[in-house]
Amino acid sequence: MDISPLYELRARLRASMIAGTGLLAEDFRLRRAAEAFAPLEQAAPVFAKIGQLTGMLLSPDAEKKEELLLDAITLADAVLCTQGTVAVDGEVEPVAGSGWGSVVTNAPYSVVKTLTDSLLNSGSGHYGYVLDTRRDRPELFRDYRIKEAMVRALGASYGELADTVAEWLKEEDASILPLLRKGFDPKGKKEMVRRIHVMMAVDGEASNEFFVKILPEAEKEVRQALVFALRRRPENADLLLELTKTEKGNARKAAYYALAYMEDGKAEAVFGELYKKKPVDAMHYLVYAETEWASRFVAEKLKEQLLPWAGERPETVMTKEQGILLGESLAALPGKSGKEICGVFRMAADLEDCMKYVYEDKKTVFVANAVGETVMAGRNTGNRELTFTFRVSIPYLLHQALHCRPDAELCALAVELYEAGGRRQGRRKDYFPMAVAARLLDGEDCCDWLEKQLKGKLFRPDKELYPLLARGIDGLRYDERENAYVLCVKRGRRTHPSGEPAPEYRQPVKQDITGHFTDILMRCQDADIDRVLMDCVNPGDGAYCRKLGDYFYGRARKTAVPRDYLLALKRCGYPKCEGLAVGYVTGQNRPFYFSELSAFAALLPGDGAAVYEEMQRVYDFYKQGRLRLRDSGSGEERFSDFLEELKKGTV
Repeated sequence: MDISPLYELRARLRASMIAGTGLLAEDFRLRRAAEAFAPLEQAAPVFAKIGQLTGMLLSPDAEKKEELLLDAITLADAVLCTQGTVAVDGEVEPVAGSGWGSVVTNAPYSVVKTLTDSLLNSGSGHYGYVLDTRRDRPELFRDYRIKEAMVRALGASYGELADTVAEWLKEEDASILPLLRKGFDPKGKKEMVRRIHVMMAVDGEASNEFFVKILPEAEKEVRQALVFALRRRPENADLLLELTKTEKGNARKAAYYALAYMEDGKAEAVFGELYKKKPVDAMHYLVYAETEWASRFVAEKLKEQLLPWAGERPETVMTKEQGILLGESLAALPGKSGKEICGVFRMAADLEDCMKYVYEDKKTVFVANAVGETVMAGRNTGNRELTFTFRVSIPYLLHQALHCRPDAELCALAVELYEAGGRRQGRRKDYFPMAVAARLLDGEDCCDWLEKQLKGKLFRPDKELYPLLARGIDGLRYDERENAYVLCVKRGRRTHPSGEPAPEYRQPVKQDITGHFTDILMRCQDADIDRVLMDCVNPGDGAYCRKLGDYFYGRARKTAVPRDYLLALKRCGYPKCEGLAVGYVTGQNRPFYFSELSAFAALLPGDGAAVYEEMQRVYDFYKQGRLRLRDSGSGEERFSDFLEELKKGTV
């Protein structure tokens, strides 16, 4: 049925609202539209009603024409809403991005709009608002509207916001990939690089086809990131080999870095040829590789470099070139494993403490590795020579290797080097932290072994053992995502070849942490060891939280500035704070600003009643004259108001 006369009639009725009802009887255009509409009045009662209302409007004797006009327009609009259709040419296709998240969260538009604006606009307070919302209302970030804003926020002018959002997006599943691909600009800048990083973290293999497709158009830093992203698929080996020949600058370097990740004989052959021409570059590109061939390759080349100093008649002087190559080769040890690597560690550990290097023009020379860490250093000895020592570098690199890719052989090696101590027994202490880390990772109960070391004669109590023990367990923490205890470490200070910060390695700890092992650490009563215990708090383990809480409570009462202990007590859900604030204000022996006291009260563990009682005791000290305030004005009144707010729970 053709309802175009109804559209025309509605248009004339709306025009009459502007012209005024006094001229309706003389409106020939409206009368003509009513006549054209007349045949439709027989089709349905609602059409007849519209025709009746229009006829009354055209009658000179009709009353209340304003109301009649509104009724006619309203009824015409209602009919057209039910009869309207929308169509486009073509076939139906699935909507891209299905599964981005919930269609909409149960949140007011004002909340969603404020969060979206904070993600997309720079300015004071926006970053803080995003962080607070993520903490307090994480469910909002499942909304597809927020996810879309998060992807756009990867290009935020405030870099910290963009980097933080990138880390959040890496926790998403593959449903976020269509949003990341939508509007991707191969010639873009940092925003597109972050998108690549997120795609790699979410599912790098699933994105491989997309990476290969857009690579020809990509430029500069986006191209570099795409080339490095090709490392996830073995079938990309030939493409990467070609890119090492055709690319230039950083994109060429990215191709070598990517090849180092691939367990492929062709890749090993390429590095063999590169080492002959540019050995420093070859070792530099292998620094993050964890392939089996890379372990063999690094072990072989390091052995060649160390042999001149390992024989009966060792070399006396190392050239500058030798020193730089050795620094890069040593830096490549972490992440490698196997018998060959263990053999190189033994060889390096058995070398004499010092190796000489030709002095050139500076009083001090540092040989840094690919990740920005000094692995050798020396001073001018007066005869244009520098002295380098392995005493620090080899234990440190072994510690990194244990964190990055521990296996049974590496763990056994760490304990072996500690027990044997190399050629000099005085070096045993250097390997104690590595032996502790190995015992945590190798699956054997290390408590009896650790007790034996604590009671032995090798260390002087406190001054030597505790700092080394703290180094050995550094990075031990409870991982909420894995619901397990892990050892964590970050490689170096430079960025990863992908352009991201150096990766964090998390190795599962096989030792039971919550029992006898924690008892041993508590007996040490050492601040650095306590910081590790604070990272071990598992809020879901009530018994362990009570155990740690009792310990932290005792330590907090003996510490002049117990802030870290108070935060740990809160994480443990500890119910008691008696004596903590009193001990703090009496132990300082100085006047306080009232704001210091209120801030300290906010750190106290326990419920509102417990905090109120403790601050009441502080108030009693003030009334006794044992606590002084720096603020001008009535301290009595301030305390009284503050305690009242605490009692009401409004602080």
